[in-house]
Amino acid sequence: MGPLNIKFEFEQERELFESETESAITWLLDVRDKKTHGWGWVENIPSNVQNTAEVVSALLENSNYLTDREYVELADAVQSWLIHPEQQCEISLDWVWVLLALQSVRDDDGIKTHLDTADIDNSIRQCIGWLVDNQNPDGGWADVEGGLSSTARTSLAVIALGRERPVDDGASSRLERSRFKRLKRAIERAIPEKPGIESSLRDGVKWLQATRNGDGGWGNIREKDLYRSSDHRAGLSSADLRYQCDSNVACTGYAVLALCEDSLDTHAGVISEAIKYIRDHQQEYGGWDVFSEVGRKGDTIYTFRHFSTTWALRALLRAGGADYTDECVIDGINYLAQLQDTHSGGWRSSVDADTYTWATCNVLETIRLIKSQLAAVKAQKFLQIVCEWWELRKRHGDYSLSVGNTIFAFNEATIVLFSIVSTVAVFCVTAALSVFLHTIFPEAASESAGPFRLVNGILIVLGAFIIGLPWVVYVKNVFKKDMSSWIESVGWVYGIITGFLLAYYQIAV
Repeated sequence: MGPLNIKFEFEQERELFESETESAITWLLDVRDKKTHGWGWVENIPSNVQNTAEVVSALLENSNYLTDREYVELADAVQSWLIHPEQQCEISLDWVWVLLALQSVRDDDGIKTHLDTADIDNSIRQCIGWLVDNQNPDGGWADVEGGLSSTARTSLAVIALGRERPVDDGASSRLERSRFKRLKRAIERAIPEKPGIESSLRDGVKWLQATRNGDGGWGNIREKDLYRSSDHRAGLSSADLRYQCDSNVACTGYAVLALCEDSLDTHAGVISEAIKYIRDHQQEYGGWDVFSEVGRKGDTIYTFRHFSTTWALRALLRAGGADYTDECVIDGINYLAQLQDTHSGGWRSSVDADTYTWATCNVLETIRLIKSQLAAVKAQKFLQIVCEWWELRKRHGDYSLSVGNTIFAFNEATIVLFSIVSTVAVFCVTAALSVFLHTIFPEAASESAGPFRLVNGILIVLGAFIIGLPWVVYVKNVFKKDMSSWIESVGWVYGIITGFLLAYYQIAV
C-alpha cells in the first residue's frame, strides 16, 4: 500500500498535545529545586548537572510556553549548573548534555538577555574541547577515560559536535552543496588536520559504522571490547556487559540520529536497515522496550534507563523512515500518550516506572517533531480519530473508500448518510440527463425510441454502479458476520439496485 494522504477538516480549539505539553512543562518547573536552581531525575532527589541540562534544553525547545519569570528561573539554572561546566561535569554524558543545552541557550534570544553571552560561548568551547580531548583512540566515547566506548555516548557526542560544524550558507542548490562536499573531502585528504571537531566527528561516525551488528541494529558496546583488561570493569560482571552487546532499539535510535548529522554522507543503506530493525522490534502494546544500561560513575554502579520509544520515534521521523500517517508512528504516539501521569503532568518511561524529568524531556522533544509535521492538520482529537481508524482497518471492518492514494474513513452513521446523499445525487443527475436528451431531441426520441432507450439504459446502469459503491462498503461491514466475502455483499447490493432499475426502466422510460 502506498503513502496515505489523510485529510480532516474538523474545527479545533487547541493543537495536538497542547494541553499535555503545557502540563508537562508546568510539572518540570514545579519540581525544580528552588535552592540549587537545578533538577534531579525524579522529584525530591538532589539536583545534578545532566538532568538540569536536559530540562533546560527541553524547555527552551518549547520556549513559546515560557513566561518572563520562567525565563529568569531558567537563567538561574544555567548560571548555577551549565556555566563553567568543569565545576559540575564528571562523565562524558554530563559534558554532552551541557553542550546540547548551551546550544539551545545560544539560539534563544529570550534567555540570553539574562545571561552574559561571553560566558555562554566560553562554556560551549570548554565542552567541545573536553569532548575532543577525551575521545577514545578507537573513535568512540566512554563515560570516563579508559572506559569502553558506547553507542549512546558516541552518538550523543556526534550529535552535539555536529551542531558546531561550520555550514556553507552560500550553497543553496543541490549541485552547489554537492560541489561543496566534494571540495571539503579533497581538502581533508590533502591537508593533515589538527585534532578538532571535524576529525572527532569523522572518527565518531567511523566507530558507529564499525559497531553496527549484522541485524542492522546497534548494541551499546562492542563484544570484542569485553575482553580488554582495564580498571573500568571493576565491580561489573560479565553479565552486566555482555547483554549490552546485543542490538537494542534505544541505541539504534541514537545511532540513526547521529548519522543524520553527518553532512558528508547520507548513510542511506545503513539507516534503511536500522529503520527496518526499529520497525521489526515494535511491541504489540505500541511502544518499544526500555533498555537498561549498567555502568559506573566514579565508584558507584548505576543503572541508566533509556526511553526506547522516544528514541525510536525520533529516529523514524528524523531519518524520513516514517511520518505521522504511518501505523508504526501512530501506535508509538498512542503508547506515549498513555504514559503521561494525568495527575502531575510528567511522563513515565514505561507503565511500571516512576515519573522522571528526563523521560518527560524525551517525550517533549518527540512531540515537538510530531507537531512540526502536523502543523497544517486541523482535527479535533486527531490522534484518537486516526487510532480508531487503524483499528477498524486491522479488523477488516473499516467504513472506508479509496480514491488513488487518498482514503476517506467513516464511522457507521456517516457512511449511511454518505450513501443516501450520493444515491439521491446520482439518481437526480441520471434523471436530469435523460430529461435533457428528450428535451433537446424530442422528434428523434419519438421516431427512434430504441436508441434513446439504449442511451437511457446506459445512463441508468452507470448511475447504478456509482450508487452501489458506498452501499457495498456499508452492507459488508454491517452484515460481515453473515457474509463470507465481498462477492456476496456485492451481489446483495446490486441485486436490489437492479430490481429497482428494471421497474423504473419499464415505467418511466
